[in-house]
Amino acid sequence: MIFAPPTVPGFEFREAEHTYWIEGQRLPGFSEIAKAERWVDDSFYTEEARDRGSAVHDAGLLLLQGMLNFGALDKRWKGYLLSLADALGELEIEPILVEIPLASRSFRFAGKFDLLARIRKAIWLIDIKTGGPQDWHSLQLAAYHILLAENRIELGIGDRMPTRHANLYLSGDGKPGILKPIQRPIAEEIKAWGGIVTSFYRRGGLENGNSNGNGSGDRAAA
Repeated sequence: MIFAPPTVPGFEFREAEHTYWIEGQRLPGFSEIAKAERWVDDSFYTEEARDRGSAVHDAGLLLLQGMLNFGALDKRWKGYLLSLADALGELEIEPILVEIPLASRSFRFAGKFDLLARIRKAIWLIDIKTGGPQDWHSLQLAAYHILLAENRIELGIGDRMPTRHANLYLSGDGKPGILKPIQRPIAEEIKAWGGIVTSFYRRGGLENGNSNGNGSGDRAAA
């Protein structure tokens, strides 16, 4: 299981700002593009959603590393971590890569996917969600698939590209998370995401004010 990002020439992920840079230029994340192109409603990105997304993802990483102290968890988020722990066990999820920031040179965006895992011999790309299902969740998985495909050599995954794509919806009351595969073929979702990115840059990209100025929104997308 790999947690450390690979060495990609010219690429930098600035953890404190949650921003992505390649050769000195900042790249937008999924949420910046999706919001600018009106695929995601700004009202979805509440302060509570950002806090919940960041806290659960940070604690989830510790859980996957076997280092999480459940007794020290904020009671607001404990149910979500219990939900994740139960899902990992019940679904027999075997992590391969976890929370690695990556950039796409061809599409000019970046992001940090949640989990590449093996479930009963199949390879799955999984995004972990603390909110309910949204139409754009499949587009986010398509974006992360692109990032994996472009960086597969640096990641050392060879032919272990995902053949299944799903969101894992966690429950705040501790019930096991529900794994919900996307409905359309991933190739169709990738084509749709490519069109959205193209539109974003045709309208000026980051230089045209199509951004909130940082990349922190991807955590709120949880």
